[in-house]
Amino acid sequence: MCRGGLCVPSVLDGADGGTLPAAYEPHRGCSTDADCRADELCTRFGEASYACRRPCEGHADCALGDTTSQCVDVVWGSGNVYACSVPCDPIGRDGCPVGEACDALEGVDPARNVTDVSECRPLADDRVQGEACSSGVPDLTLCAAGFSCNTYVTPPVCQQICATDGSGPACPAGTTCTREGWFVQLGGTVLGSCE
Repeated sequence: MCRGGLCVPSVLDGADGGTLPAAYEPHRGCSTDADCRADELCTRFGEASYACRRPCEGHADCALGDTTSQCVDVVWGSGNVYACSVPCDPIGRDGCPVGEACDALEGVDPARNVTDVSECRPLADDRVQGEACSSGVPDLTLCAAGFSCNTYVTPPVCQQICATDGSGPACPAGTTCTREGWFVQLGGTVLGSCE
């Protein structure tokens, strides 16, 4: 499924939707490597739950179908490795298991550059536009699906994620979609926040 250049699997419930090769099923949860295919590892990106991901040495290793998957640093066992991100749709609020929300995040690639990714993150609360997402330390998990914790403002607040080309939902009344505070680029789509 593609919207404004942001392409993600058309899979919302963890079942293979048939649009991508069988080797790429988004957000297959795992507890150990034994739960994954032979060419995958059970890894975690940020604070999200563990999922099966393919190891990688660069972004080219993650090019599969029309996804926006990137090679990023992930937790594996007691250390870190590089593995392909499992993209989701932060504008459509699609592609994550129950209890998680899709967010536009930053990862680190093998060249140690910051790279933009869409990944699932825990959903601990349902705070929306303008509500605090910090109790001393910013907490991404407090914002509802479709919102991200903008740490570039003080104090950090939840702001709706938006597509700067207008292809997504409209911003709440009194706000506009901007890339001034923070922004990420996923495929051909630049995502910003409603401020």
